[in-house]
Amino acid sequence: MQRRAIALICLALALVLVMTSCSRDRDDRTTMATTTSTTEATPTTDPTIAVVLLSGRLNVGGNALVFGAPRSQVSSYLGRALGPPRSEREQSCDAGELHTMTWPGIVAYVGDEGFAGWSADGPTFTTDTGGVRIGSTRQELLAAYPAATITESTLGTELSIETPPPGLSGILDADGHITALWSGATCVAR
Repeated sequence: MQRRAIALICLALALVLVMTSCSRDRDDRTTMATTTSTTEATPTTDPTIAVVLLSGRLNVGGNALVFGAPRSQVSSYLGRALGPPRSEREQSCDAGELHTMTWPGIVAYVGDEGFAGWSADGPTFTTDTGGVRIGSTRQELLAAYPAATITESTLGTELSIETPPPGLSGILDADGHITALWSGATCVAR
């Protein structure tokens, strides 16, 4: 009889241990599922990733985002640095049908052949040469890019830096400050 009581007590203890273990595993799975869900919902924006303006591409965190890159790569690179775009839309302009992705201060243009151009109108982004940005002066522009040409056009006072192709373009205001920069196919109206 004593053996039977001991066996029942051992069986009861084993059941308690198994039930506790199963309960703990279920709690771990619930916690893990919650953690995974939270991680997926968290934006991957990293403010330390610099976006640098270049002719024919952008440099995003040291990685070249070249013209011709697929839309998914444009979205991924810029999304990691800047978060999700504020807006996306199809736009018809002189450069043709372009998909535009807009973030504060910068727009990426994607055509049938991939990444086609960018335009910047915020001071956060700089060129790789001389740190030229929105708000830079004509003198700062010419110090960084001595071969830049400045002409009057239908857009106003336009700057152009031709090397390397496709070059950089932009607009200077009446006080000689840069108000816009772009490269490649954009929807800048002429």
